[in-house]
Amino acid sequence: MTITTYLSSNGNLTSESDYKIVLESYFNPKTNLTDNTLWKRIGTRIRTSQVRMCHSMIPKGFLEQETLDDAFVILILSMKTPTRTHPKKHTMIGFAVLDYDSDYPKEIYLNALCGNTDVRNKVEQKVSAGKILMTQIEWMARQLGFTILKLSALGYVINYYRRIGFRHIEHCKTGKKGIARKSSKRNKSGDIIQDESVKEYDKTILKNAEIFYKNRFASDDELEEVYLIEVAKSSNFLGTKKEKMQYMMARLNELFSARDILFRIEDNKIIALNRKGEIDKRLMKLLKLNDTGTANFIDNLRREGYAVECDETHKGKRDGVEKDSDRELIMTCDSDGYAMRKCLNKFPLPPSSTMPGEKKYNHRVVKKMVGGKKTRKSVPWKGWSKQSPNSRQRKTMKKRCGKKCFLGPNVSFPVCKKNTCKISDKGLWAAYIRAKEWGKPKRSYKGRSRPRHKKSVYTRIIRKSKKALQKRGYKVGTSTRKRNKRK
Repeated sequence: MTITTYLSSNGNLTSESDYKIVLESYFNPKTNLTDNTLWKRIGTRIRTSQVRMCHSMIPKGFLEQETLDDAFVILILSMKTPTRTHPKKHTMIGFAVLDYDSDYPKEIYLNALCGNTDVRNKVEQKVSAGKILMTQIEWMARQLGFTILKLSALGYVINYYRRIGFRHIEHCKTGKKGIARKSSKRNKSGDIIQDESVKEYDKTILKNAEIFYKNRFASDDELEEVYLIEVAKSSNFLGTKKEKMQYMMARLNELFSARDILFRIEDNKIIALNRKGEIDKRLMKLLKLNDTGTANFIDNLRREGYAVECDETHKGKRDGVEKDSDRELIMTCDSDGYAMRKCLNKFPLPPSSTMPGEKKYNHRVVKKMVGGKKTRKSVPWKGWSKQSPNSRQRKTMKKRCGKKCFLGPNVSFPVCKKNTCKISDKGLWAAYIRAKEWGKPKRSYKGRSRPRHKKSVYTRIIRKSKKALQKRGYKVGTSTRKRNKRK
C-alpha cells in the first residue's frame, strides 16, 4: 500500500487530474503496508539516483539496504515530465528516509533528505523540492502523533535548519538542555502580531549560534577551512609581532598539510599557495575574514554532546582537531553532523503549500509561514503606491502642473510625485506596466474588472511612457536572451 499525495508545482495540495508533483510514502514492510519486493526496489532506485541528484553528498552507509530495512518510512518526490513518447513520464526530484525508535515514542528521526530539480523538462514555476519535502514531512509527523522532528545536520547547513525552526536541544521542555520561549507581542485587540520565538535555554549556545548565523558556506569543506584558519588564529603565542606571524604560518601549514596548501610570509602578510605555486585567491579571502564564530560554535556543540560521532571522551577535548587514520589533521567528530530537534508542539501548523500565493493568504501572513515567500522580487516601480497622488491631490496637481503629470485622459495615469510637479521614474514605469496589462484583449480578463478606456488609449500611454523611460536611459520592452543567427 502506498500513500500518495498530489501537489501543484508550488506545493499546494491538488487533485489527481491537475497535479504537477506527486509524493509517495512507503512504510516499512513490518507495518504490512508495503511488500518486501517493492521496498527493495525503492532502495535500489534511491541508491542509483542519489549520485546524480545529490552529487554523492549523502554517505553510502545511509542508503545501504541493511540501513533502509530499519527505516520507518521512505518518501519519494516525483515531478510530471511528459514527453511525446511517454505522456505519463515522472522524474524523481527528491527523497527522504525517516526512522523511528520505540525508546523515544514522540520523536521521529530524519535520516536522509535530498532534493534536486535539475531536469530538462520545464515546469510552470521554480520548484523547491527540499522545502516541499520538509513541509510534507512535518505534516506527516504531526498526523502520526509525533511532537519532535530530529535530524543530524552537517555544519554548513546548520543555519538553514535553524531558519525553519530546528534547535540544538535534547528535549522540548523549558529548562536545562531544553528550550525557552519569548512571550508573544500582541496589539490592543489582543491579536498576535509576532510569532513566539523558540530559543535554546543554554545562553552560550544561543549567543554563539546568533554569531554563526551570519555566515553562509557553500560546502562542508569550506566550513572546515574556515574552522582550521580560526583555530590557527586563536593559538596563543608570546613573542613579537613577527614571531607571532611565523608561528601562525607554521600552524596553518600543519593544519592544511593534507590539502596541498603552502602558507608563506610575503610583505609582512601570510599568503596561501596551491600545488601549482599560484596564490589561492579563495583561501586568501577566507584568511581576511574576521572572527566568524565558526570555531567557537562548533566546539561548543561538541563539548555539549551534540556532535553525533562524538563519544564521552571527546566532549571535554579543548582543541577540536585530531589526526585520522592517515595521520592527517581533521575536525574532531564532524563527519556525522550535529543533532538538531524541532518541537512541533511549540510551532503553529505549517501551511499546506510550500509557497502560498497572495490570492489565498495576506502577504503579511505569507512572510511568517514556514517556507513562505520571504521577499517580493525587486521591480523598478516598487514604492510608487506610496508616492502617487490620491484622487483629490490629482485635481490640485493638474491645476498647478498642467497635463504633463498625466499620460491618460483627465487625471488618469499620474507620473508625478504627490505634492510636486516632478515626473518620477517609478511613475513612468507604473503607467507603462498598468497600460500594458489593461491593453490586453478583453477575453483575458478574469472576474468583474474591465478596462475603463479604449485599447487605443492604452497603446498611446504605452508609447509615451516607453519613450520617456528610454530617454532616461532605461531598456524597456527588450529581450536580453540571445537568439541564434540565421544562416
